Amino acid sequence: MDKNDRFRVVGDFSCSQVLDNSNTAKVLAYVQGFATATNIWLEARKDHFKGMPAIEMVNWVISKCRENRLSTLGSSLTTLVSELTSAK
Repeated sequence: MDKNDRFRVVGDFSCSQVLDNSNTAKVLAYVQGFATATNIWLEARKDHFKGMPAIEMVNWVISKCRENRLSTLGSSLTTLVSELTSAK
């Protein structure tokens, strides 16, 4: 839990780490695990990423990290899920 009593993302990457090409394989593995957990644990157990390939998710996060270097991989992926879910 963080200081606001919210759950935190374990093993998260900062955006500067996401943008470091030496972390590409680790970031991809993280994204795949995050997507799997999201699809299993969020309501309805469905594809919350709407068929988006993992590499497309990574590219989306890279774009977001370039816009906001103070963000994190976990936060960016959570934003992606929110945007896709609200787009229904």
